[in-house]
Amino acid sequence: MKPGFYAIAQAGGESDPQDDEAYGLAILAHFRDGRFIGVDPGGCRVSGDYRTDADGRLALRLNYDFKAGIELADGTVFDRETRLAADLLLAPGAAEGEPQPVDIGLGPMFIRLNWLAEPVQGPYSTPLIPAKAQTQVFRDAGCAGSMKARPWSHRIAQSTGSPLSRG
Repeated sequence: MKPGFYAIAQAGGESDPQDDEAYGLAILAHFRDGRFIGVDPGGCRVSGDYRTDADGRLALRLNYDFKAGIELADGTVFDRETRLAADLLLAPGAAEGEPQPVDIGLGPMFIRLNWLAEPVQGPYSTPLIPAKAQTQVFRDAGCAGSMKARPWSHRIAQSTGSPLSRG
């Protein structure tokens, strides 16, 4: 897997994984040196470790930290901070944008990784991408801080089991 910033798009499990319009931006993440960290549009944190195995598959150990009060697209509201942890094994084409079926405990969905930019150099100790940087990257990706900035977002918001958060 090429290190750097990735946009991770998500579509509901009932969607056609080849339908580009079914996907919405779910996470902006930075991958480097076997670790990753990122945020979703609701400000929830994603972090973990990754490695590529001998068969070219991408193994991820994922932690998704939801803020108290966050509402998921399916209407679920977390009344306290909640961490979902999952181990994922993605096909060899995952880092090149091939749709991947996953379930992190919120129901089946598809994700696509899209490489955006070279990695940040220096120590990997920043606990979160600063809010100002998040906003700029989401704006550059056409999301402007709201999933409603894209015409396909209404489809994502209505899919069940989505990690996309509102709020």
